[in-house]
Amino acid sequence: MKKSDAIKIISKTVFAGAVAIGLCSVAFTGFNNKVIASEMKKQTSSPTTYNIKTIKIEPSEDYVKEDYKVIINRLSPAKDINSLSAEAAAEIGAKYIWNMYKASLKEKVVVMYYNVSPITSETRWIGDVYENYDQTQTPGALGEPDYSFMINSISGERQSIQMKHSPSKISKPIPFDEKKANAYYKENCEEYKELAMKFTKESYGVKVASTDFDSVSALLENVRPRPENLEAIRLYINFIVVDTEGTEYSVSITEDTKELQSINSIEPDGGSDYLG
Repeated sequence: MKKSDAIKIISKTVFAGAVAIGLCSVAFTGFNNKVIASEMKKQTSSPTTYNIKTIKIEPSEDYVKEDYKVIINRLSPAKDINSLSAEAAAEIGAKYIWNMYKASLKEKVVVMYYNVSPITSETRWIGDVYENYDQTQTPGALGEPDYSFMINSISGERQSIQMKHSPSKISKPIPFDEKKANAYYKENCEEYKELAMKFTKESYGVKVASTDFDSVSALLENVRPRPENLEAIRLYINFIVVDTEGTEYSVSITEDTKELQSINSIEPDGGSDYLG
């Protein structure tokens, strides 16, 4: 997804009672459902050639494998013979989530979906993590997953990860003016900039060449019709990070707790391994 295109996607329902607006903050009921909806009519044949990075990120020494359930989404295409099993991919995702969030998947459900990029033909495993999962529910009724991740289906290379959008627990709703917020944080984002570089290094094991402020986005009370005076229940500070090989990443950080909200590797030809 090109940076100029992403701004067009500015408002989606996150969960009952709230919406997210702004670049890089768009949420969904589950990334599996988003991919299914957008690619049901696209070719899902296995790729012929594409580059696979071989960078391996070791899990934290304190990672402990927990018992969790793996379910393959019923609409998922059959995986390529060279791809990891859904169970192996889910475990890579579990380690990824632990590395970035220190969150255990104990007694959780990981819903896996096999996906082929319509741009590069790269195959990916996508996982949505739920604490409570009911296969009989419609996708919209499930709500947003606790965590979502995307990895290369063959190498296990990390591509994207995000946590559930949720209201701030430490600050009250505040007036939100998108233009003023962008102007302020563009000049006052050094701490978040350092965190964006740190999260990129931790996620992908790369050397950072540049980090640029991109935008401020917000989680808003879902009031319809939308009032003139918006109130945000959480802000996100967003950056574009470029590594020494020229690969770009979009990074979103919670303004109040300074946690990683989402990080996505951006495909060089205008696509994006985009979760949030």
